[in-house]
Amino acid sequence: MDIMSESTNKKASNPWITSILLTLAATVVAMAQNKPVTILPIIMESLNVDIAKAGLMMSVFALSGLLLALPAGYICQKLSPKKTILLALLFVAAGSVFGALTNSFSILLFTRFIEGAGMGLVIVAAPAFISMLFSPDEIGKPMGIFSVYMTVGTVLIFNLAPALAKGSAWKASWWLIAAASAVMIALVQFFAKMPEVDGAGEGEESGQPSMKDALKSKSLWMIGLAYFMFATTLFYANTYLPTYLQKVFQMEAQKASLLATIPALLGVVSAPLYGTIADKMKAKKKIMLFGLLVFAPVMAGVFLVPESMLVVMLVLWGLLVMGFPAIIMASAPETVPSVALAGIAMAILAFFQNLGGFIGPAVYGNILASQGWATTGIFLIPLGILALIFGAQVKIK
Repeated sequence: MDIMSESTNKKASNPWITSILLTLAATVVAMAQNKPVTILPIIMESLNVDIAKAGLMMSVFALSGLLLALPAGYICQKLSPKKTILLALLFVAAGSVFGALTNSFSILLFTRFIEGAGMGLVIVAAPAFISMLFSPDEIGKPMGIFSVYMTVGTVLIFNLAPALAKGSAWKASWWLIAAASAVMIALVQFFAKMPEVDGAGEGEESGQPSMKDALKSKSLWMIGLAYFMFATTLFYANTYLPTYLQKVFQMEAQKASLLATIPALLGVVSAPLYGTIADKMKAKKKIMLFGLLVFAPVMAGVFLVPESMLVVMLVLWGLLVMGFPAIIMASAPETVPSVALAGIAMAILAFFQNLGGFIGPAVYGNILASQGWATTGIFLIPLGILALIFGAQVKIK
């Protein structure tokens, strides 16, 4: 069975409107995730907590997403991607409202866990939804645009949160996200159109492919493992890059932070570009393998080159590496037997992405502590080799 054939003639009448709405919904969730970052000192003073406890607001959010990654695929299949996204936005809205109403740090942490559930759902359901809107030859560009949601959301909230938090008014950001989530719930409900997909929400009893069929796909696990190697490398590099720039090149914190944003900002351009090229060339696997070939050497190179070459490597990171996740997300639905199971494919990707985010900074942080920057950078290369081996076994167009 052609994995996307059942949706080719049943696309929503306005796929681009729906795709943009889903991207905006994910952007709001990304804003929710990062809203404490730039105003941590204000929160610490208001709630009388130290920096270690304040950091838990980010940790519990990520933990919630990790725990929900695989269940989210099942939820998405049973409820439909649209209903799952609405549920995700409801979690974010509720968590933000209750967070804004409390002066207890413990309760605030619990509300962050609730918000994190929204991220766990949306990063599975939104790509699955988009994969139902476009044929395999068209999916690269919309998935590339979607994949910039985290960068856009982070940039927006990094600028809005400090401006809103005058004095001790850190809760203004919570109310902003609650309002934005409510608006997106209304927009998605009324304007995001689900295409009719044969077999959606049906199980083995109907003779349609089931979750078990998706999990039997070797290609799904291979693309997941390849993505795990990428995520482990990326989260290590992102976590320690500003510290590396300050420690090794004696940069001021502001300059180090500015340079560290170069890859993400260029990713806003490279992700849609990767997707567009994949659509034009009809060669997602070749482009995926190119991404798997270059990501580890480029990110390792950032920690190995002299300062004179640093900006060049950061630009290569942004242009060659940050477009790569768009191709992975565009390719994953083709590894399962039906587009109705796209949510399961995205759940596997989300699980491996979160696992890489959990393991990368921890494991490679320990290597860094004992071996130093250069050796740790070299130790990233085997992850690229393994990713390429796994990616070569993926069967997609």
